Amino acid sequence: MAQERTDEEQARVAVASELRRGMHLLVGREPSADGMKVLRTSLRRLFDQLDAAPERVRGTRVWQGPPADGEMFADSIDRPVSGSGNPFSVPMVVQRQGDTAVSIVTLDAGFEGAPGRSHGGFVSAIFDDLFGSLPMLQSKVAFTASLTVNYVAPSPVFEPVVFRGWIDRVEGRKIFVAGEAHHGETLVTTATGLFIDSTEMMASFYGA
Repeated sequence: MAQERTDEEQARVAVASELRRGMHLLVGREPSADGMKVLRTSLRRLFDQLDAAPERVRGTRVWQGPPADGEMFADSIDRPVSGSGNPFSVPMVVQRQGDTAVSIVTLDAGFEGAPGRSHGGFVSAIFDDLFGSLPMLQSKVAFTASLTVNYVAPSPVFEPVVFRGWIDRVEGRKIFVAGEAHHGETLVTTATGLFIDSTEMMASFYGA
C-alpha cells in the first residue's frame, strides 16, 4: 500500500503542480509583453518570499518493498523526472503489471521538440526513471550504468504514450532491462539498459 502524504508533502505537490502548469502555459500561449512583465513582477515577489524560508533538509522514508500487482510504485516526490513535488518532472506514475512496469505519459507544451513531437531527451529520461523501478520488483535498489534508446517513430505531445519496461536478465549485480513505448498501435521507441545492484550500499538510506 502506498504511504499517505504528510500535510507538507501535499502542499509541496500542489505548489509544484501549479508551477508545472505555469511553465507549460508560458510555452504554449502568447501573452503580451506587458502581461509578462506583470507576471514577472508578481513571481519575483513570491519567489523572494520563498527564498527567505529556511533551507530544506530532504528526508527519507522507510522503503516498504515492491508494490503488489496492479498497484502504483511509491511516489518519491522530489525525483526530477517523476516526482509529483518537483516542478521539473513529467506527469508520470508507474504501475506494476505482473513483472513489468508501465506508465502512460502525456507530454505537454514544455516538452515539445520538433513541432508536434516530444523532445527525445525527455523520452530517454522517462525510460530511465521507469527502468529504475524494475529492480524494486526483486527488492533491490539499482543505479543506471548505461541506457540505449532507439527512436523508431515520432513520439507525440498532447497525446498518451504507453511506456513498458521489464527485466531481461540478471548476472550477479548486473540487471539488464528492456522496454518499449507505443502511441496507440504504433511502436515509437525501444530501449535497453544496464543497472547495477546497489542494495547493500543504499540500505541505510532507505532505512533498512
